[in-house]
Parts: sequence; C-alpha cells; structure tokens
Amino acid sequence: MRKRSTKRDAKRLGSTLTQSNAIATNTQAMGRAAAVVIGKRMTMGLEAMSRPETADYAEFSRMFTEKAVASSLSGGVMAKEFGAITQRMAGYAVEQALGSAEHLSAIGRCTNPNQWMALQTKYAADVGAQFTSIAIQMTSMWVTLIGTSLVPIHKAAAANAKRLM
Repeated sequence: MRKRSTKRDAKRLGSTLTQSNAIATNTQAMGRAAAVVIGKRMTMGLEAMSRPETADYAEFSRMFTEKAVASSLSGGVMAKEFGAITQRMAGYAVEQALGSAEHLSAIGRCTNPNQWMALQTKYAADVGAQFTSIAIQMTSMWVTLIGTSLVPIHKAAAANAKRLM
C-alpha cells in the first residue's frame, strides 16, 4: 500500500484551499465583467434595432465565436484533468487490491488470535489513513479541474469587458 504522508496531505489541503479562494475571486471578477459586457451588448442590440445601418456587426459576430473558442479550450482542459483524475482513481483501486492481498497473506501467517487482532487493527488504521489521503488528493484534483477549465472563460470575459468599456 502507498505510504501516507500527513505533511504532504496537509500541504495539499492548504494549496487546495488557496486555489479554491482564487477560483472564487476570479469568478467574482468574471461576474462583474459579464455584467459590463451584457449591459453594453444589450444597449448595442437595442440601438441596432432602431438604427441597423450603424450597428457593430463585428461585435455581434464575436459574441458567438468567442464563446465557442472559450468553451472549446475549457473542454480540452477538462478532458485532460478528468483523465488525470480517472488515472489516479484506477491507481488507488489497484493499490487497495494489492494491499488487501498482502493483508490476507499476512492473516494466513498468524499463529494466534492476538497476532490476528493486531494485524486487523493496523490494517483498519492504514486503510482509514489512505482513504483520508485519497479524499484530499481527489478534492485537490477536482478543484484544479474547475480552476483550470475556467481560465479560458475568465480570459474571454475580461477581454470583452476591456474592449467594450
């Protein structure tokens, strides 16, 4: 079984919390940018209905292409990160299967009930610690997936807001 490191888990948990805070901050900024962009484009749309000859058709066409590009980039990042998550979960399943086999083999070598009980107690503690560690790893990986997949969308929203101000 993979050796659990409390220090590594604590560091990963702290990093995950920091990353979660950054995602929240970026999402707030994206919300503010979206409000600017939506307000500006609504005004442009209303003006275009009353005076179509003065409408900014280039801006209207960007509304779709920018979203498509940002969504595509975001989807690519999500696929990559999801692949890493799936790979780690498969690795965890293999580690647990091997650990269980090792444990069963050790049980077969026990010569008295005290050895058996001590072995079971240690195994239960090890499995609990490993479960805690994998839960922290998975949380970290999911937060990374969310954060990295939002980057293209955040960039598009910020660029739109800057251009339209």
